[in-house]
Amino acid sequence: MNKNPHRIERLQHLFQTEISRIIERDLKDPRVKMLSITRVIISRDLSLARVYFSTFQESTAEKCLEGFNSGSGFIHRLLLKRLILKHIPELKFYIDTSIKYARYMEDKLKKIVEGSEND
Repeated sequence: MNKNPHRIERLQHLFQTEISRIIERDLKDPRVKMLSITRVIISRDLSLARVYFSTFQESTAEKCLEGFNSGSGFIHRLLLKRLILKHIPELKFYIDTSIKYARYMEDKLKKIVEGSEND
């Protein structure tokens, strides 16, 4: 088991950067577009990388996820070629809903503030 948290952090940043490049330059799936890799979380044993993304159009998030699931083997192979690592973790893709949740909370807070100003 890997106990060096700084190494994991560096790998997470490296994976985020490299997966973003692959999407931008190499992945030709039309479902995977107009998105941003928001974070990558790699397990301590380096067996799994959870890749979170957000889309600029919420309506396309599910299609993007389908495209990622379809292209995960391709992305994995490119990572194997480009990164000097003995092992590339399994990639699992997830829609990052934190931005949507933040907007929701912001709207709630605005309503609370507006309500207290009217008192």
